[in-house]
This record gives sequence, C-alpha cells and structure tokens, in this order.
Amino acid sequence: MIKKLLLIIPIVALCALGTYLVLPPSIPLSPFSSVSTPTYNLPTKNYTILGFLPYWNLKLLSAEELAGTTDIAYFSLRLDKNGSVVQYLNRREEEPGYTNYKRLLADTVSIQKPLTLTFVGNGTDEIEVLLGSVAARQNAITNIIRTSIALQASGINIDFEPSGGIAPSEQANFTMFIAELYQEVKRQSKPMTLSVDIYSISATRARLWDIAGLAPHVDYLVLMAYDYFQASSDQTGPVAPLRGAPTLFNEDVTKNLAETLRYIEPRKVLLGIPFYGYVWTTSSTDKYAAPTKMGGIAKLSTVEASITNGSLAELWDRDTLSPYSITTEAGKIKQYYYENATSIGLKLDLVKTAGLGGIAIWALGYEGSNSPLWNTIENNLR
Repeated sequence: MIKKLLLIIPIVALCALGTYLVLPPSIPLSPFSSVSTPTYNLPTKNYTILGFLPYWNLKLLSAEELAGTTDIAYFSLRLDKNGSVVQYLNRREEEPGYTNYKRLLADTVSIQKPLTLTFVGNGTDEIEVLLGSVAARQNAITNIIRTSIALQASGINIDFEPSGGIAPSEQANFTMFIAELYQEVKRQSKPMTLSVDIYSISATRARLWDIAGLAPHVDYLVLMAYDYFQASSDQTGPVAPLRGAPTLFNEDVTKNLAETLRYIEPRKVLLGIPFYGYVWTTSSTDKYAAPTKMGGIAKLSTVEASITNGSLAELWDRDTLSPYSITTEAGKIKQYYYENATSIGLKLDLVKTAGLGGIAIWALGYEGSNSPLWNTIENNLR
C-alpha cells in the first residue's frame, strides 16, 4: 500500500528530512493528502498547540507552559460502562482524575487558557459495553457535556484506548458515538471543539478508529505519533522516529502520517509530540540493543540536566533523526532515547509542510523548567 502511495505523491520536502516537495497547481494542500484544494500555498495560520496536562502533573503547570500553548487539555475524567463519570475507586478512595477536576471547578488551580477536558474509558471490556449500548452512549454524552459546561471548557477530547484487535461492530459503535457526541457539542450555545486521540498505526490496522468515518464528526484527530518503542519493547529505540521504516522498523512518524492523511484533511490533524523518552539497561552498546529488563520513563528535564553536567553525552541517530545517549552507570550499560529541540524542530517542519492543524504535546510537566523546547515551538509555530 505504501509503495503505491509513494508512486503518486509528489517529491516531498520535509525540510531537514532530506526530501523535497514539488507541487503544481490544483493538488492537495498536504503532499500526503487526497483532499484537493484549488491552489497550493503553505498556510499562514495560527496553529493549535494543545498541551495535555495529566492530573498528576497539575501542580507542576508553569507560566512557561501556559505561554507556550494555545490550549490546555486536562487529563482526565474516566467513563464507566454505563457512561457515568467514575468518582470513586472504592468506598474510601476517590478517583484522582475526578479529585483534581473538582480542584479545577473550585478554581484552586488557575489555568488562564482555553481548557479542553479529556475523557478516557475504564478498560477494554467496559469500553466495549459502553459503546454497544444506546442508553450508555447517551448517558455518556449527557455527562460529558454536563461536566464540560461546568468547567466552562472550550473543548472535549476523547481518549479511548482498548487493547488488542477490535471487531468491526465495535469500531462502528465508536464512530456512531462520536457522531452523536459531535452533534450535541455543536448544539451548545458556547462554541466547543471535539477531538479524538488515535494510534499512529490506525490507518492500516484494525483498531477502534475508522478515520474516514470519524473525519466529518471531529474538529481534530490527535495522531499519537509516539511510543514506537516503549519500556516493554524487546529492543531499544526512539520514541518517535521520523524515518526508519521499512528498513530498520515497520513504522515511523512520516509513514504513519502519510497513511492517515489519505482519509482526513490535514488541517484536522494534530501531530502528537512526546515530551519524554525511555531508558533501558542493555548488555551491549550497540544502537537498538535488546534490553536486559524492562525500561522506564526518561524525563526530558532529567536527561537535559545529565547532559549539562556531563554525565550523559548526547549522540545523534541519522537513521531516525532522533537523539540518544549510551552510558555506563554503576557498571551497567544504559541506553537513553528521547526528544530534544532539534528532533522536535524537524517534526514541526513536518507539521508546516504537511499543512496540519498543529500539535498535541504529551505531556506538560515532563520537560522541566527553562526547557529549550518552548523556544523551538515559539520560533516554528507562533
């Protein structure tokens, strides 16, 4: 499928990526898109810079993050199989996402930005039950609208991530749910946006998201173009490689974006940008070596501090356009793969060249203070 796509796409310039774009009149706004426009012009526009703020990082929200984003997405409230907002984990323990939602309602945390409210499912089985019930879907929509209005939210974000393959009926039920929710969102007196988070491989794998079916019923799809390698992966590697497929890996960001844009207008896509990385212990100093045990999250603030004090030496992977570091700590080999200002700058070049609507950052609070990433975003998208 990709080979056929490459035959019909003009030569694509992704700035520092080493590919160049040749676009005659009357072809798609994006070099990847099948949606035509009368003429091609790089958009002069205000990009959406959506920063996901998980409840566990709520106290870390900084003035720098508020200045660098256009919108904040609070993460998250949880919906159960009946479409109700989960308020308690058990008889004594309140659900932490709900606890911090109440803090936002009480204005104990001030966010002077357009606020989006993210809703997640309560596990694979409960998501299936919720989507399969007309009554549960309607109850969920009622609760989503109610809690969003109470917070004076300007946007709603749906982040349902069931594991494994999905039956066609569940995919159809999800599309119906989003269509019903979108209709209700647009009925409200205060304008609100609706966005849906999708895996980077959604265009070619049988997952929850029918991109073409969802496209008319969303303002944005958030392409979660990260976690290509995770803590549990059987080899080390970049969290968001811009290139590398198909020779090094099966997937990369550029490939998955091209696949996605076959089914939706570029302006409706927000490219997911990771503000984190991973670190693994390995028995070899070779790139992409197999880890000896499960890895862990590498916060960018920690990595940047280690580079500054000289305990980590930053390397550059030309094959994937990603930074990495390999070092020895307490006699053990450690491999770090993460993002920096250069790799994120290249991703922002891709956003502009492809005519996307903007970016979605996962997650605020992981980058630390005085991060150079904000200057990169400011210089590219603001």
